[in-house]
Amino acid sequence: MSLFNSKIIIKYFRRKKYGKINPREELSDLEKKILEEISIGKSYHTIADELQMTKEDVQKNIREIYIKLQDKS
Repeated sequence: MSLFNSKIIIKYFRRKKYGKINPREELSDLEKKILEEISIGKSYHTIADELQMTKEDVQKNIREIYIKLQDKS
């Protein structure tokens, strides 16, 4: 995982811990699961196999995660 991606993920969980998550930024259960799998280093292909989805679906969900986790301030 890149440093940039790691920073986005850490920032999200810090804001969540302290109740600073905007409802529009809240991740779905599927997005949370994908994020968890990425955080432990699994590949998109492995995640897709485990969640019985296509690699393209995983990539689409990851794009949505990044949109939600971008720092707006």
